[in-house]
Amino acid sequence: MSPARAAFEMGLLARLGLAVAFHAWMLNRGVRCLFGDANLYWYLASSLRWGGAFEVEQWGIVHHALRTPGYPGFLAGCQLLFGPSPLAARLVQALIAAACVPLTILLARLVLGPRLADQPLLSGEGRQRRWAGVTPAILAGGFVALDPLTAASAVVLLSESIFPTVMLLFLVAMAHLRSPNPLASPNPTSTRLPIRLWTALGAGIAAGVGVLIKPSWLLFPPLLALAWPFLTGGGMVNRRRAALQSFIMLAAAALTLAPWWIRNHQTLGRFVPTATWAGASLYDGVGPQANGASNLDFLNDPAWWPLDELRQDRALLDQSWRQIGEEPGRVAYLALIKATRFWSPAPQADELGSPLARLLCATTTLPILLLVGVGVVVLLCRGKLAELVLLAGPLGYFATLHLLFVGSMRYRIPAMVPAFILAAVAVHWLCGSGRRTGSSLPTHPKRELIPPRCPN
Repeated sequence: MSPARAAFEMGLLARLGLAVAFHAWMLNRGVRCLFGDANLYWYLASSLRWGGAFEVEQWGIVHHALRTPGYPGFLAGCQLLFGPSPLAARLVQALIAAACVPLTILLARLVLGPRLADQPLLSGEGRQRRWAGVTPAILAGGFVALDPLTAASAVVLLSESIFPTVMLLFLVAMAHLRSPNPLASPNPTSTRLPIRLWTALGAGIAAGVGVLIKPSWLLFPPLLALAWPFLTGGGMVNRRRAALQSFIMLAAAALTLAPWWIRNHQTLGRFVPTATWAGASLYDGVGPQANGASNLDFLNDPAWWPLDELRQDRALLDQSWRQIGEEPGRVAYLALIKATRFWSPAPQADELGSPLARLLCATTTLPILLLVGVGVVVLLCRGKLAELVLLAGPLGYFATLHLLFVGSMRYRIPAMVPAFILAAVAVHWLCGSGRRTGSSLPTHPKRELIPPRCPN
């Protein structure tokens, strides 16, 4: 069995087992999921399944775009195929999440190149034979397969369960646009341009689907598109080609989001790019009641709940920006608290706050976070800026975003999936292979063992 297949099977079995165990735990507690958002997603999915309107009533107000339709649509498909069974949805999520393992291995090979991604971690004739299959790419896939937080997030009824797979599809497509290694055609004169075109279109579709699943992803693809011509290297011709790829990617993303935009304009009479939850989310993070965690009790305030969906969203947004402008010191202090929560190695939510769960998460997560930091330094010292953007960009993006919005390790977990490749790079460097062979890290030729000849 190949190491890549072994990593995938371990990740799949871990997620399927967790899905069954977590479902049994929820049945014992008499709830559908630990988080209240799950009930909202499940209700919207049931409405879609039976052909109802995509709307929900909260605090006495009907909301038509409280959430984006990506994850409720996924749950609606699960309900249509398997009935209203949370366990079936968890098992399907486990299958989709397990695909992150081979996608991470592929991303590592595209971004790092085969000379680094497929080099054994331990050099030396005897060690290479014993550890020949343990490479940075395989190690990154193993991290994804066995990381307890990543595996556990795949079985909760939240958008974070399937978003990492879609995000990796986007990153793989963008990495392929920059690197021709595993997926490029061997004939550059006849098929390179069509392959690049279809890859850019696929990246845009994945970006749009990612926004429909997790609306906070909205700004990352445009930011990456702006930087893309400067990350591809080469002369003016390459930069123009990269700019064209960015345009195609953004156009495909816009076309993917267009049905949702048109629906919102027809229903609400206004352009709503994602959902009408942005105002409440921002106020939850910077309002006078904010403490770094989420507490939506302010929506019961008579100043907010009588307003309709659009007026409430606009009023909360305006008040949030006013708070930021009037109390920058308090907002900065809150940002520090949110950063602490975001980077916490152990869960802080009351539902997962048992000492045993905290200890288990801390002992597995803290070393990975340290390795990711070492991997960032290694790539920076080698001048690998584009590689760093693709691998650490999502993590830095969400960390920055949640300096304003509420902080939680829940929002870090999806972005950690590509960052596991940085942890593998750090292990490779710490094992000494990267330091001995230099930045290019060529693969040493294998030596054949020739048996000694008997004397005549």
